[in-house]
Amino acid sequence: DNHQNSYSRMMLQHCGQISCRLSPRTDSRVQAIVPRAWPSQQHCSHTTSRHATPCPQQSWHREPKLGCVTWASRRPSSDSSATSSSIISVIKDELRVCKETYRKDEALLDDPPNGFELDSPPGSSMVYLMKEYGDEQIVVAADLSEQPQEEEEGTMAGEAMGASIEGMGADEDEEDEPGMLPELVSFRVQVSKRGQTLSFECDSNGDFVLINELIHGKAEADNDSDVDDSDVEDEEDEPQYTGPAFSDLDDTLQQAFLDYLEERGVTAELGQYLRQLIADKAAVEYQNWLQRVRDFMGSGKRRPS
Repeated sequence: DNHQNSYSRMMLQHCGQISCRLSPRTDSRVQAIVPRAWPSQQHCSHTTSRHATPCPQQSWHREPKLGCVTWASRRPSSDSSATSSSIISVIKDELRVCKETYRKDEALLDDPPNGFELDSPPGSSMVYLMKEYGDEQIVVAADLSEQPQEEEEGTMAGEAMGASIEGMGADEDEEDEPGMLPELVSFRVQVSKRGQTLSFECDSNGDFVLINELIHGKAEADNDSDVDDSDVEDEEDEPQYTGPAFSDLDDTLQQAFLDYLEERGVTAELGQYLRQLIADKAAVEYQNWLQRVRDFMGSGKRRPS
C-alpha cells in the first residue's frame, strides 16, 4: 500500500508539471492534430519555461503544397512574329509585281499545234501533250525541274543551237524576247504500241529539233490498254540493252528518226510552243508557290497561355 501511494503521488506531480507548461487557453483542447502552420525556426528569448506565449518577433507562414508546380506555356517571341510579318510583306510585294507583269502568250490561248492535247496539272512541274497516231499513243512530256541552264555549253545540242542562233538576224532575236523564253527546252517523246515504246530525249530552240537519246523498251502495264498479253513475256527485272548512243548512229539513220518524229507532229513549231508553254508554266507555278508560302506563314494561331 505504501508503495502504491508513493507511485500515485509521483504521477500526480508529473501531470501537474505538464499542465503548468500548457497555455491556459489550450490545455483543455489539446488534440493530436498536426498543425497546418508552423513557426519559422527563429530563436525567441521571450519564451518562458512555464508558459509558451506567442513571441512578437516570431513569424508564421504556410508550408507550400508539393506536387502542384504549374509551368507557364511558352509564348511566341516578338522577334519571331516580326520576322514572319516581314516575310509575308515581302511575298505580298513579289506577288503584286508578278501579277502586274504576267501576260499569257497569245500562242497559248489556242489549242496546241499538230493535233496535240494539253494536260498541265496545277501544282505539278510537268506538262504533257498527247495524241494518237494510227495505233500509236504519243506523249510529249516536259519537266520544269529538268530544263537546261542558260549557261550550259559544250553539249552537242548547245553547239548546234548556238550555230543556229548565230545565223539568225537581230530582228528574229528580238521577236523571241530572250530572257522571257528559255533558249532551249528539253522534252521527251514517247511513242507506244503493242506493249513497246520508243522514247526520244529531245531539245528544241523553236527552229529545229535535236534528238539526244533514243531508248527502246517495254511499255508500262495498263489495265485499260488493248495490249495483247501473249506479246508481253514474263521476265525478271534485269538490265535491258536499250540501244547505242544516238550520236553513234549513222547520219542517215539519225535524220530518218527526225523525219519519224516530224511525221507524228514533233516539229520545230511544237518546239516553239513548248518554249512558250514552259515559260508560262514557270510563271504560274511560281505565283502559286508564293501564295502557298504566304498562307503558311500567316496561318499560325497563338495558343492560349
